[in-house]
Order: sequence, then C-alpha cells, then structure tokens
Amino acid sequence: MHRTTAQPLAPQRATLRAQHSRRSHIGCLQPAIGASSDRGSGDRPFPLQATLGPQPGLDRIVLSPDGRWAATSGWHAKTVRVSDARTAVLVKELPLGTMTLAAFSPDSLHLITSRFDEFCFWEVGSWRKTKTFPREHCPYPGTVAYSADGCVMALELSSGIISLVDVESGLTLAKLEDPYRDRPGWMSFTPDGARLVVVSPYAKNIHVWDLHSIRGQLATMGLDWDSLPVSQGNTKGNSVAAAQPPRVIVDLGDFGPRAEVASQNKQAKRHFELANEHLQSQRWREAVAESKRAVEVSPENATHHNGLAWLLATCPDLVYREGVLAVKHARKAVELERESPESWNTLGVACYRIGEWQQAIDMLSKAEQLQPNIYFGHNAFFLAMAHWQLGEKETARELLEQAARWLSSTKPPVSDREELDRFRAEAMELLGK
Repeated sequence: MHRTTAQPLAPQRATLRAQHSRRSHIGCLQPAIGASSDRGSGDRPFPLQATLGPQPGLDRIVLSPDGRWAATSGWHAKTVRVSDARTAVLVKELPLGTMTLAAFSPDSLHLITSRFDEFCFWEVGSWRKTKTFPREHCPYPGTVAYSADGCVMALELSSGIISLVDVESGLTLAKLEDPYRDRPGWMSFTPDGARLVVVSPYAKNIHVWDLHSIRGQLATMGLDWDSLPVSQGNTKGNSVAAAQPPRVIVDLGDFGPRAEVASQNKQAKRHFELANEHLQSQRWREAVAESKRAVEVSPENATHHNGLAWLLATCPDLVYREGVLAVKHARKAVELERESPESWNTLGVACYRIGEWQQAIDMLSKAEQLQPNIYFGHNAFFLAMAHWQLGEKETARELLEQAARWLSSTKPPVSDREELDRFRAEAMELLGK
C-alpha cells in the first residue's frame, strides 16, 4: 500500500490515502486525530472513513480549500471525478480524457481542469463551464497560481510563456516569456505579491520573476495594470533594498561562454524532445514549431537540422510540407555530419520533393553506400520514384520490389513501419501498382 498525506486548507485536517489495486486506485478521506466532530473526540480518530473510488488510473486527489469537495484524476484516467469530501458521494464526472490535471480556486468557487490544449473553469455546485483559456504548443497540462488576494492568476498559455491574468475579467495583464523557454511545473506568488516563483522540472531550474520591479518599469511608461498597487512589494524595514546595491565583478574566464553553449544545447534538446512528443500525438503544427525552435537555439546541431528537414519533407499532413526549406536544413545537416546516412537520406528525400530527380538519386545512393541495408526501405522507395520520374521504369519497378521484400523480411520499429508503409503506398500509386 502506498500512502500520501495532505492537509486541506480547511478548519479540520484530513488524511488522504491512495490504495493501489489491480484495477484502480482507491482514494480514502479520513479526518485526522484531533479533528472536532459530533462523531468523534479530540483524543481518538473519527470513526468513519470516506472512500473515493474505485476509479481506473486514479493517482491524484485534490481538496477544495473549504474542505467540501474532493476531485480525483490521474495521468491515465479518462475522467475527472468530483465527490462530496464528507460523504464520498460522487456529484460530477467530467469525461475530459487522459493527461488531465485538476485544482480548485482559492475561494473554492471553481474547479480548474488543465489539458495540453486548454484550461477550463467549472462553477462549483452547478458544474457549469464558465471560462476557457486556450493553450498553444503545450504538450502537457499546466499549473495555476493565484496571488494572495485572489485578483491575479498565473497560467502557462503558450509553451514557456506565463500569462498573468485578471481573475475577474479574464484579461491578460502581462506575459512573462522565459528566455530559455523552460516550462513551468509549479508556480506560486510570494505572500506580498512582489515575486512569482517558478519551478521548471524539465530544465531542473527555479526562476524568480521580480513583479515589483517589472511593474515599476511599466508604470513609468503608463503600462502597469490596476489589479494591484505598484508599491506592493514588501521592502519595509529592508535597508539593503533601499540602499544602493553593491557592485560585484567576477572573472569567469571562459566559463561564461561554455556555460551559455551548454545551456543552449540543453534548451534545444528540450525543444527537439517536445517536437517528437507532438509527432507521436500527430500535432503537426506544434511539432514543426518546436523543431524550428530547436534549430534556432542550436544552429550547429546536425540532428536538429535533420529532424526539421525530415518533418518538412515527409509530414503526413501536406499542409506542413516545405520542400525548399527541407533541402536547406538537410544540406546543413550533411555539412555538419558528412558521414551520416540519415542526413544523406533526408537530403535525397527533400530533393525528390522539389523535383530534383537526379540529385535525389545521387543523395539516396550515397546514404545506402554509407550504411548498406540498414535504411534500405527509406532509400529504395524514393529511389524507385525518382527513377520512375526520369523515365527509367524498369529500374524503378525492380527497386520497388526489392524495397517491398526488404520491408517484409525486417521488423522495423512501429513508428518506422508506419512511415515505410506510407512511402510504399506513395511509390505503388506512382508506379501504378
């Protein structure tokens, strides 16, 4: 049995337990020792235990701050369930799909659900959806943070960009764009509202946004928002804050440039990983955007150029294919890694997409020479089509037959198999098979 303990923001404390079974997780809610009630005393535990579940995939339980509601969800759960925290009676089930997080607003008036594409606010009691905030380029659900007075909330509405939103009107007050596009995994305003602390688990960083200073600079331009006074930043009695800050000069030698390069490589890798995650979910637009960001952050990385070129040359959705741009990035990948069969293959496919049949044959043949038979299907299907376009139909037919036999005799990964099946279908359609 796995146990987790949580304290709801309510007059009485409660203990949450997540019990694992073969079919589901079962959440149990039980007031702790010392909780006042007409069913127990301060010297012994409350005699009743409310069981939430069973619910397939349950691994998260959150309580509303007033202690009235319990919302259960899970990374693999297909629904978010809301139950009366005192009786465990199920009052609402939201079929939102997997990868959904749930939370409550500080005033306990709204349930907040987060998915990769939107935040939704549900009115407690009626469970009516009252607000929706669309999200862009976000592969995972996000987190929400509220200022202490509940007037401002922070949400990630675009990957690596935190929006400060007026709670009452829903208007965006400001956007905080992380210079490295680190994604927030947890956020919290400091009690005085002067700073926003952001934890980025993927980048393993903690960022602190000085909202007091940002707003002070905005105020000089007449761009500050009105939800909180600009003077809110607790510097009272802080002589260090009022005094002129000391000037410190540190000679880092070449550590600074090396650290900057390492940071850029790290950020580029994360964009590349996000692109692959989007590809697996068939979110082509987001995959292209993240691939381009990876190349922008680390322009001398052959793998990132090759990945972008391959996507632009072979994306299943023709809307996102860009043959000329694919050739540009594939050539850069080959320039950076002359002995990479993957890059030569990508360049050959990209040349085929823009009608450069002979160049496509030359590049694909080079790829096959560098590593024979490993990527034969990826090379041969396009070689067959390129020869066919040049009128060399007998050669094209032979190559198509060889590629089909190779595909039948090998067991490529599922993702490669899906690609190869698409390429075979394209070649067979062209050759009239």
